[in-house]
Amino acid sequence: MVSHDGRYVITFNGEIYNYRALRAELIQRGARFQTNSDTEVILEAFRAWGTGCVQRFHGMFAFALLDTQTRTLLLARDPTGIKPLYYADTPDGFFFGSELKAILASPHVPRRLNYQALADFFVLSYPLMPKTFFADCLELEPGTWMEITTDRTNSARYWHWQRQEASWDKLLRLMQLSRH
Repeated sequence: MVSHDGRYVITFNGEIYNYRALRAELIQRGARFQTNSDTEVILEAFRAWGTGCVQRFHGMFAFALLDTQTRTLLLARDPTGIKPLYYADTPDGFFFGSELKAILASPHVPRRLNYQALADFFVLSYPLMPKTFFADCLELEPGTWMEITTDRTNSARYWHWQRQEASWDKLLRLMQLSRH
């Protein structure tokens, strides 16, 4: 999808559950919409809040958003990693896709084995992120965005699991309540 002014282009996999509320907030800020889709809300949310928009999205998603004026590409993935997103940054270009086979379809992406990912697989039954079985292909980690320009790459984690310590008293009270 392309924004109404042609500045932003997005490819999106997923669903933003709170897009209607975000759409209403963006309309109050002066945004214009041509559709009722969550995809267009992502475009306008990026225009309004930049990379901070991903913290406002509740849902499962992976997307790539290109700013044609600044020639900046933003990749983002949902907090828990429901939707996959892979990438390869090679001398011949930057490649991304929701499956490794989409990236490997390019003859410019080497097919070198990542031996550490293979060892992880034998021990854990899966490679540890961001590694994949291919040395030049990585997986964007859950709750992360990555911004790519012609001369730099910047990424940040916008979401983390938070563990809360449980007390035995609370647990015992919950168990007693469940018996009644």
